[in-house]
Amino acid sequence: MVGSTKPFLKNTSQATLHGNGYASVATDSDENAQPATLILYDGHKSHLSLTLTTWAEKRNVILFVLPPHSSHLTQPLDVGVFGPLKAFYNRECRAYMHANPGIAITPRDIARLTARPFTKAFCTENITTAFRKSGIYPFNASEVSDVQTAPATIYTNAPVEETETERNLRDETSENTNIDPATAFLNSRTITSVVQRPRQKFTPPIKIVGSLHTEGNSTTLTQQQEKRDSKLLREKTSSTKPTGKSDNNSQQPSTSHLTQKTLNSNINHPQ
Repeated sequence: MVGSTKPFLKNTSQATLHGNGYASVATDSDENAQPATLILYDGHKSHLSLTLTTWAEKRNVILFVLPPHSSHLTQPLDVGVFGPLKAFYNRECRAYMHANPGIAITPRDIARLTARPFTKAFCTENITTAFRKSGIYPFNASEVSDVQTAPATIYTNAPVEETETERNLRDETSENTNIDPATAFLNSRTITSVVQRPRQKFTPPIKIVGSLHTEGNSTTLTQQQEKRDSKLLREKTSSTKPTGKSDNNSQQPSTSHLTQKTLNSNINHPQ
């Protein structure tokens, strides 16, 4: 169970029922306990919860969160499976359009067109190659090099050298004081250097990388759960607490029925 785990299950109970088929409860005294199961997946907030961590600890499951923005290097599906799947699917679509000119591909045709590409892409050879290229199995820490994870450089702040033509034009402009105002305006707006604006660094609300069973990650998940519980408690308290206006209205008796009773008495007993 390695790769991108998209939230296809609706709630935690369904996820627990689904996972029970792959992991059983393991205890220290059980000699026939199931060996540890390693799950590698991305650190999306929908995949991180204290309930999931507690469930995994009871069943000898190790949850390991991959570094952010590294799925193209560390997730086997992205490394060696999805690429061939897209290529085979595009080839199948072209063959279908060639055999059926003028007929568009509808959502009902997608399943039929994906059947053969899926079988070809998700073959044993591609899956084992994807695990090897990502350095997971066999484990190879040098499979992903430092060059692949180095930050990208877009612009450099190197000084722009003045060309000979620009130097001659500047000298002529300084000698000729009766220069056209429009030309002087355009010359003053000439771009001589590129200024790179600093990019704002995005800080995720929850930064968890590595095993969820470590002390630091467990503390972070516990704090997250406590904040969520306190927020739900405040919302529940604010929704159930009556306002002052509603109290005053409830204490004041309604006069509509009194008015109707007075009218009825005047009609029955006129003066």
